[in-house]
Amino acid sequence: MVRVEGLSIAYDAGGTIVEAVRGVDLELRRGRISAIVGPSGCGKTSIVRALAGLVTPSAGTILIDGEELAGQRLRTSVIFQDYGLLPWKTVNDNAELPLLLRGVPRAQRKARASALLEELGLSGFCRYYPAQLSGGMKQRLAIARALVTEPDLLLMDEPFSSLDALTRETLQDSLATIVESHGVSALIVTHSIEEAAFLAERVYVMAGQLPGGIEAALKAGDGPNRATTDTITPAQAAKASPPASTPGYRSDPRFHELTDRVRQAMGSARAAASQLADGPEAARPLAATAPRSGDSLWPRFLPGWPAKLLYGLAAVAIFMALWYVAAIALRKPFLPDPLKAFAKLGARLADGSMASHIAASARRIALAMLIVAPPSAALGLASGRLKRLDALLAPVIYLFYPLPKIAFLPVIMLLLGLGDASKIAVIVLIVASQVLVNARDAGRSVAEGYFDSAKAMGAGALARVAHVLLPASLPALLSALRVSLGTATAVLFFAETFATNEGLGWYIMDAWARVDYPDMYAAILALSLFGLAGFALIDAVEALLCRWRRVS
Repeated sequence: MVRVEGLSIAYDAGGTIVEAVRGVDLELRRGRISAIVGPSGCGKTSIVRALAGLVTPSAGTILIDGEELAGQRLRTSVIFQDYGLLPWKTVNDNAELPLLLRGVPRAQRKARASALLEELGLSGFCRYYPAQLSGGMKQRLAIARALVTEPDLLLMDEPFSSLDALTRETLQDSLATIVESHGVSALIVTHSIEEAAFLAERVYVMAGQLPGGIEAALKAGDGPNRATTDTITPAQAAKASPPASTPGYRSDPRFHELTDRVRQAMGSARAAASQLADGPEAARPLAATAPRSGDSLWPRFLPGWPAKLLYGLAAVAIFMALWYVAAIALRKPFLPDPLKAFAKLGARLADGSMASHIAASARRIALAMLIVAPPSAALGLASGRLKRLDALLAPVIYLFYPLPKIAFLPVIMLLLGLGDASKIAVIVLIVASQVLVNARDAGRSVAEGYFDSAKAMGAGALARVAHVLLPASLPALLSALRVSLGTATAVLFFAETFATNEGLGWYIMDAWARVDYPDMYAAILALSLFGLAGFALIDAVEALLCRWRRVS
C-alpha cells in the first residue's frame, strides 16, 4: 500500500505563496485503483504532479507498506491527458524509452516492453508510429510505457477524456485488469463521476476552492475489482466488441449506489466551498501565507530582475576572469588584460570623448528599428494568416531572404550618400526580412481553436487580431526582435567603417589603426554594453506585456 499523509503543495506567485493543496491524506492499495474527482482548479493535477516529483510538496509524508521513503523518491509513472508519446519514435521505441533512459540493457528492455505490448494487444504494431494508431491504441501504448518500469504508483490525469464512450469503457476494463495483475497502486484524476465509481475502490472528492483538500473519502467495498467481475484479459478487452467488454458491474446496484454517493458528496463539497467564498475570508488575498519553515526567501527579496542581474554579473565575472588568464598567458600587445580596457573605457566616458560615438550608433540603430520593425511585423503576421497575401509574398521572400543584403551597401551609399541615411537603410534592409519571416511563422503557429473561440463569442476580424493574434504572437515577435537587434549591431559596425568619423564602429577601427589596443577594447566593451542594454529593454517589454507566460 502507498499511503500519503498531510500532503500540502504551494507555489510562489511573484513573491506571494499560494497554497494549492493542504493536508491531503490518501490510501492507495496494491492492485487497486483510487480516484480523485472534483471541479477544475481544485488541485487535482497538483497532487499528481507532486506525487510524480514534478513539483516539491511543502509538507507531507509518503509511506510504502507502512515504511517512510526516508528521502528516496517514490517510483512513479504518469499518464497525462495527451499521452505524451513521442511522434518520431515507433511503438516499440516509445515503450522501451523509460528503460533506455535508466540504462537497462537492450535485451532486457526488449523482453520487458514486448511482454507488455503483447499483453495490451499491440505486438503487431511495434514498427508503427503514434500517428498511425487510433486513440485507444495510443492510450494502451501510454499504459505500456508507464508500466514498463514496474512503478510503485501509476498516476493518471484524465487519461480517457479525449476518447469516445465505447473506447473509453473498453480501456477502463483493460486498465482495471492490468492494475490488478501487475499489483501496482494506481491513482486516477477524473471529472467523470461514473468513471471514478466504476474503476476505483476508493473515491476521494475535492471541492472547488483553494487550498484544495479532500472533502469526502468513499469506499466501494471489499469485493473484487470492478472490471474483474467478468474475467477478461487485457488483450481480450482490447479486441472485444463493446458489449462483450463491458463487465456486469456497470449494471450492478453497487455501482449506482457509489455513483449516487459520489454525486452527493460533490454537491456537499460545492455548497461548503460556496459558503466559504461568501464569507469574510473571500476578501483576503488568494491563499497568501507566511513562508514555510525551510523555504528560501530568495523569491521574495529577489523577484525576477535582481536575480537575473546577479546571474548576469556572475557570467560577466567569469568571462573577465578567462580574458585575464588569456592575456597573462599569451602576453601579446593586442590582448591587454581587461582591467586596462575597463580603465580606458571609464576614462573615455569621463572625458566625454566616447559619448558622441555611442550616441551616433544608438541613434542609427534606434531609427532603423523604429522604421522597420512595426511594418515588417504587421506584414508578416498578415502573411501568416491570409493565404492569398502569403501566396503573393512567398516568391519574393524566398528570392530575397537568402541574399547577403550587405552586398547592397555600395549601391545604397551611391543613392543616399555617406551619412546616416545609408547606414540606417542597410540596417532596415537586413532587419526587415528577418522580422517579416519570423512574424509570418508566428502568425501561422497560432492555434485555430483560439480564433474559433473568439469568433463564437462574436468577435469580428479586428477584435480577433487584437485579442488573439497579437497576444499569441508577441513572444515570438520579441524573440525575433532580439535576433534582429544583434544583427543590426553587427551590420552597424561594418557600415560605420565606411566614410564616417563617428560611431563605435569607426572608433574601434580608428583605435586599431592608432595601435591603441586598450582603447580599441574599450570601444568593443561599449558596443557590447550597448547591445546588452537593448536586450534588457526588450526583456522589460516582454515582462510587462507577456505576464501571462509566467503564470501559464
